[in-house]
This record gives sequence, C-alpha cells and structure tokens, in this order.
Amino acid sequence: MDLQHRTAGAGPLPVEQTPVTRTARLKQHPGTGVWSIYYSEPNPKGGGWRSRTISTRTTDRLAANTELNRFLRNEATLTRQAQVDQYSVGELIRYYIDNHASRKGETAWLCFRPIIDALGHMAPAALTPDVINAYRRTRRVKDGTVRRELGALTAAFNYCKRHNLITTTPGIDLPPTSQARLVYMDEDQERAFWDAAMTWEGSKGSGRRIRLFVALALETAARAEAILELTWDRVDFRRGLIDYRTPGRPVGKKRRTVVPISDRLLPVLQAAAEGQPATARVIGRGAIRKAWSTFTEAIGMPWVTPHVCRHTWATMAAHDGVSLLQIAQILGDTEETVARNYIHFQPSQLRHVVNRRKYPS
Repeated sequence: MDLQHRTAGAGPLPVEQTPVTRTARLKQHPGTGVWSIYYSEPNPKGGGWRSRTISTRTTDRLAANTELNRFLRNEATLTRQAQVDQYSVGELIRYYIDNHASRKGETAWLCFRPIIDALGHMAPAALTPDVINAYRRTRRVKDGTVRRELGALTAAFNYCKRHNLITTTPGIDLPPTSQARLVYMDEDQERAFWDAAMTWEGSKGSGRRIRLFVALALETAARAEAILELTWDRVDFRRGLIDYRTPGRPVGKKRRTVVPISDRLLPVLQAAAEGQPATARVIGRGAIRKAWSTFTEAIGMPWVTPHVCRHTWATMAAHDGVSLLQIAQILGDTEETVARNYIHFQPSQLRHVVNRRKYPS
C-alpha cells in the first residue's frame, strides 16, 4: 500500500490542537454521497462561533480522508505561523486601506470585504494554494471578480512588506484574464440618452446633477469617481480644459487626465458654473447612484451605467478612426489596455495592411 492510501485509511493525522482541528470532521451528503469537511471557527465579526463547510468533491472515503489531512496540515501551518506573524490578513488589509487606499473610499472596502470575511482571521503564510482555490470556489462569482479581489490582496501584501509589517508575501495565483465584455451605446442610443438627460427634471435638484454628469461622462469619458470629485477651480473656460487630476492624489494605473472641453459640453458647463464658488464640486456632494437609477429606468435604458458612457465614448472614437494612443490619452489608460479592449472596433485601419501587395489586374 502506498503512502497516500496508508495515510488516507488511517484517518486524521495528529496536528496542533486548535478550535478548527478539534471540530473538523467528515460528513457524507445523504443524497449525492459527496464527503465534506465540517468545522467551527471563531467568528471575526462580533465574536462567537460560525460553522464552515468545505466539499472534498469526492464520494470515496479514502480520498476524502486525504483531503481532510491536507486541510489539517494547512491549519497547523496557520497555527505555527500565527506565532511569527504579528498581523492577520484582515489587519494588513486595514493598514493598506488606511494608509494607501483610503482615497478609494467605499470602493476599496467593497473589493476587500469578501476576503476579510473569508480569510481575514488567517495568517498570511496560511494562504496556501488549497486555501485560495477554496476561496475561488466558494465565492461563486466570475473569474474576473475573483482576479480583481486577489490582485488587490496581493497589492496590500506588497505594500505591507515594504513597510516591514511582514517579511514575506504569499504567492497567490490569479485566475486567467478574460476578454472584457464591453457594453456600449450606438450613435442613435447615445444621442437619445444625451437628449433625455438635457431635459430631465428629476426631483430635489437631481435633474441638474444628471444633466452635468451625463454631459461630462459622454464628452470626457472620465470615470464616475473622477467626475464626482471634480471642482470648478479645475474647469478652465479660458483655455478650454478640464483637469481631473486631484491635487495630492497618488498617481496609480488608473490615471486621471486633462481633457479639452468639447463644443457640445461647453454650454452645459457654462450654464451650470454661474455663481458657483471655485471649490464647490461640479456635480455637488453625495452619491449619484439613486438619481442615476431613477433616470435610466424612466427612459427605458436601465442597462446604461456611468461606465457604459466611458465605453461608448471610446468605442465611437475607435469607429471614427481615432488612434489608440489618443484614445488612451483621453481615458488615462495604457495603450496596451486600450488596444486589448477597442482595437477590434478599428478593422478598417488594417485595410492597408492586407492590401500591402499590389497585383496586376
């Protein structure tokens, strides 16, 4: 009998005793016959205990015991490493957000919240491939979402290592990059959306906010966060420029740019700027989600999000033959990102390539 089957048949291996190892046990589903690992662990939110389940994905008892032993060894690694690492995954994430990603506000917490709930109590070294794979399975979301979450976690670990909070960072394999699914409006839809926004009354001043937001989103292709944070002192009517760069804001991959004011946008901004203090926000304070949802539902276009406006601008620019470099300069993205997402909208730009050789008629 080989070592694997000897180990599997012998039942759980002796490991350091923790609440998890003391309660971990195999249980077979009465319907499918699949074995799962059941255990209890301290609840990081509010104290108490919570029950957890991990499927072994097998109906074979020996194979299930092998999975149980692997789980117990991972838990032993967590216990030993907890004596070395001062901080848990959740504490490192909070340090990263407080000291680096606080400018992203609620966006950062939304990205990290599933990780904190599932892995926040663990030591970084305990994030073995098995643990990460289990996280991917239990999330039950698209690979792109998990990739974004784990990518953010890797960035947090690297930041904390540079600040000497941890000595090593766990290797985390990210799901493969998938082809972006771009949703955008065609020219007729974009024109109808603009016209509806320019005449939208709304309630409690929401009409003005929607009008300005749509105008900026469709004419500058800026991200929603940049539009919401834009103040009037960065709208230069004399030179015809909008500076989305926030003073003191660190420059990351998603850069904010200086964008010319288009002819269609200019009168909308001029009408709204009258009497506004320089430091006031162009859109006004507060989230726009509720007003946006009300507006798009009312005009029968609920699928249009602020980011769809950005994709629409870039797609229409690509259709019109604008170079990928110029599109990247407006979007604040890399040329590589723009090429990956929008080059297929420019097949006519490659016509001279396929006709590079001339043949006698």
